[in-house]
Amino acid sequence: TPEQLEGMRLASTRVRFQFRQDESGELRVYGLHTQPGSGADRVPVAQARWNVDKSAMVAVLDGISITWTPNHGPVVSVPSPYPGTPERLDNVFVHPIAVGQDSAINHYPGRDAENITWQDTIISFPADSGVPPLYLVFAKPAVRPLEVDIYGAFSGRLRNGLHVDHMPSQAALRRYLEVSIKLDDDDIEALMKRAASIAIPAEVHRKYSETYGWRNTRIKQYLDAGDLRAALESNFDAIKPHMLEHGFTESDLQDARVKMHKINETQGWY
Repeated sequence: TPEQLEGMRLASTRVRFQFRQDESGELRVYGLHTQPGSGADRVPVAQARWNVDKSAMVAVLDGISITWTPNHGPVVSVPSPYPGTPERLDNVFVHPIAVGQDSAINHYPGRDAENITWQDTIISFPADSGVPPLYLVFAKPAVRPLEVDIYGAFSGRLRNGLHVDHMPSQAALRRYLEVSIKLDDDDIEALMKRAASIAIPAEVHRKYSETYGWRNTRIKQYLDAGDLRAALESNFDAIKPHMLEHGFTESDLQDARVKMHKINETQGWY
């Protein structure tokens, strides 16, 4: 109830929902039963507050503000640019399945469906608003063409026909780390996720990246590991003509190149 949620930072729930993308690329909503006291049953609670003149209520979630403006007049129906959404979703699966009930899948979805959920939260509204608490689930934003960031920032996001090209390649970075400092595999994996990467069309990555698949030979890996800055230049030059053919501009590509170098410098790769 709103009274129970008032002042709470976390609330218990027996079911939490996630957006997951299966192997075919289809986006589904999964409900997961939680065990009391497990920690996974605790959902963040955000309090929506009236603004100064009580014309709207605002809830802040990790720097994102969501505003509700009460409609004190007649409901106005206007055309929506989005397709109509049915009130009931037929493809919501809740796990574990209760005994005796049929299921469209036969194992826990996390084994083959990528979790693209950003966060879920409960919004509690002022008692005098008349608005009941809401449970909201947010998906991570889809990857944008030519987006540049550390590799880990692309994890769990829809790619929509894009590949994320690691520059220098992860194999080259592994060779560099193995020679430079003594680290265990977990530390190496964590560090490789903090190198510059760029979202490019899958076709460009598969056909023209000089570090894709068999083209990234041991000799190439050690050559790139010897000079990581030069490796990025070489990797980028290999795909640039084909990125131009796909309609990306010289200016945008140069900006992406500069940003990638800046990320690798900030992360201490060179």
